[in-house]
Amino acid sequence: MRALPWRKLLILYVLTVPLFGAGTANELSEYLESYREGANAGNPKDQYNLGASYRWGVNVPRDPALAITWIKKSAEQDYSLAERALGEMLERGEGVAPNGTQALLWYKRAARHGDQLAADSAARLEAKRK
Repeated sequence: MRALPWRKLLILYVLTVPLFGAGTANELSEYLESYREGANAGNPKDQYNLGASYRWGVNVPRDPALAITWIKKSAEQDYSLAERALGEMLERGEGVAPNGTQALLWYKRAARHGDQLAADSAARLEAKRK
C-alpha cells in the first residue's frame, strides 16, 4: 500500500471532520451506525457518507468495492457529491476497473447539479481524451 500525498491527507481530513466531527471512537461508531441505518433506508446523504467511510477507511476497514456500491446508490439519487466521487473512483479505478467514459458521464451529471469541481474534472478529462 502506498502512502497518500499530503494533499490527499488534507482532503481526507477536510472531508471527514465535517462528517464525523472530532469525537471519540464511540461517537464515531455511533455516526457510522446512523449512516448505515439511513443508507439502508435509502437516504442518499447517508449512503454517500457510508461509502466515503469505506472509501477512506474512516472508522471501518478501507474497502473501495463497498465504497463504490454505496456511493453509486447515492449518485443514482442525484446527490451531486456522490456523482463526483463516483466519477473520481471510476476514473482512478478505485474498487472497479478504470473507466474514463463512465467517469466523464458522472462528472457531467454532477456538473448539471451545480458541482463546479465536477465540471472542472469533466473538462480536464475531455481535454485529455482529445
